[in-house]
Amino acid sequence: MDESHSEKITHAPLRVQYELIVMHDRKDMYLIDPQDGVTLDRSPDLAPAKLSFKVFKDDKLDIQEGDLVNLKVNGELVFVGYIFEKKRSKDNFIEVTAYDQCKYLKSEGYYVFDGKKTASELIKALAEDLAIKLGDITPTTYKVNYIYDGKTYQDIILDMLKQTSLYSSAIPVMKPLKKKTDSNFTGPNGTYYEQNDIDYLTSHGYKQEDALAELAKSPKYKVKTWDSMNNAKMAPQKKETDSDKLAPNGTYYEKNDIKYLTDHGYTEEAAIAELAKSDKYKKQEEDMKERKPVYVAYDDKGLLVVKELNDMITDILIDATQVGDYEYTSSIEDTFTQILVVREANVMKDGKKTKEFLRTGSASAKNEIAKWGVLQKVIKPDDKKTNVIEFAKNKLETLARKTHTLRLKDCLGHTEIRPGSGIWLNFNIGDQIINELVYVQAVTHHFNNNKHVMDMDILYFDKQKPEITVVDNGDEEIRKRIQAMNKKSGGASKGSGASGNASATNAGVQAGFDSIEGTSSPYGDVGCVDRATAGGSYYNSDLADAYNQGIKDVPGLKTFMSGRGYAIESYDGTANPGDILIYDGDEHVVIADGAGGCVGNSTKVGSVIHYSDVNYAYHNGTPPTHIIRTGVK
Repeated sequence: MDESHSEKITHAPLRVQYELIVMHDRKDMYLIDPQDGVTLDRSPDLAPAKLSFKVFKDDKLDIQEGDLVNLKVNGELVFVGYIFEKKRSKDNFIEVTAYDQCKYLKSEGYYVFDGKKTASELIKALAEDLAIKLGDITPTTYKVNYIYDGKTYQDIILDMLKQTSLYSSAIPVMKPLKKKTDSNFTGPNGTYYEQNDIDYLTSHGYKQEDALAELAKSPKYKVKTWDSMNNAKMAPQKKETDSDKLAPNGTYYEKNDIKYLTDHGYTEEAAIAELAKSDKYKKQEEDMKERKPVYVAYDDKGLLVVKELNDMITDILIDATQVGDYEYTSSIEDTFTQILVVREANVMKDGKKTKEFLRTGSASAKNEIAKWGVLQKVIKPDDKKTNVIEFAKNKLETLARKTHTLRLKDCLGHTEIRPGSGIWLNFNIGDQIINELVYVQAVTHHFNNNKHVMDMDILYFDKQKPEITVVDNGDEEIRKRIQAMNKKSGGASKGSGASGNASATNAGVQAGFDSIEGTSSPYGDVGCVDRATAGGSYYNSDLADAYNQGIKDVPGLKTFMSGRGYAIESYDGTANPGDILIYDGDEHVVIADGAGGCVGNSTKVGSVIHYSDVNYAYHNGTPPTHIIRTGVK
């Protein structure tokens, strides 16, 4: 279900000068004269910017993969990247493709974030791991608690920023940018009148209000439409079933709606007044005064930056005079009217482990379902994802709308425009006039023959937010149960275990050691309790319960075991296999092996190892301070 419309407009691009430089082996510099100009593609979601050009291969030119590429436009640096691909043809031309440093974010990594650092802090750490150069990173406040197993750095950064957006407080919606030279008065096109324009007229005999009225008529400030050039006004489309009465939202009241009320005792005047209050006809409010922050990450001339959407707004105004061609599409192809939340649990049935899918909640847009039917999206979060029902609701507020895609072709070029850039658009697409702030989805810049034009994709949604109905079938409680089951399954994955036995055995302790040695805790550096209770689950039922309940800090473990009747004793230098040893004011725990050594989590190594001497399992020469005697008697 989509509608497409196309129209041709003329424009005259400004002359530009560009300079393309390739540095081979960081020493030989080539000033490139490309055959058909230079193309710069900028895509969303931290995808690397792509620079393409064709150059004649003579005897002097020597450029290779990995060489540095710089593009300057009118003396200003626009792109910094590296050659990744060359194609040779028989006419001796080489087609070269270069990417910015975001290309290296396609590498994969494994990270455990324990809720102690924010996305902005973690991005700096990730960049250091990949030797990525950093620019301005907008500070964020939400602290990320999540495990990324074999995900690309691109996916990790994007997910952290999405989580940050979801769980951060709302911020004010940006108003039109106001320059120091602007007045406090706004023109019909949404921009501020410049004070010098007002001063010019008032100095020539105009009163201030007359000056403003005169400026409102000028091409600089009035709403520009193709129809207005012919002194024609855009009017709402009127169907045969419509009355002659206009509603506050700009549509006509339907005759049958008026008739229904007049048939039930209303006068026509009273009926219209009543209909004016209804959702169908009342003037819809603009978007919320506040919104969740949205973060955009990209490479800016060789530096990775993170900005909030408000900081991406430019003062660039695009109208029909600057556009060569356009394509407009409205569609519900990517629209969803319902989101179903399903969690996956591992359960035992007939002695076999099997998967069970639990519907833990949903979000529905009832009015949109009535119009377009049930268009359902299913999300399957893992057991570490919290607040999923809220996430589904927020996501559906965007997805349950008709999308509008506007592709502007051969526009007057602006090098600063990239995905996420906010521009002021004043454009007539036939059945509607767009006169507002919009955000660029993707852009391709073309530099050729001293001209710079660009193609832009602009994606926007219906302004009216859908009403969302939420059903929560105990998602958080189910998540905790699934997490406990998964932990229990992981703790007893090797051997039969002895979780239910009241008394420990040497065999049980050894099975526990075998199960955890070489493993890493999902809690990273603070995973010593998690690993100790996971191993302890093989020979002690109380340690098994502590593990299944997700106890992960030393004070919590001491409180739990004390509640089960265990004494927290001072360490006297003796320990049996399976006893829990505690170090230095509740900072660390390990499992004693009964022979003077122990098994426990190593921050330095990043996994569980065996220590031959308990006095070197925490700090060199530091013995345990306390012991919980959970082992073999």
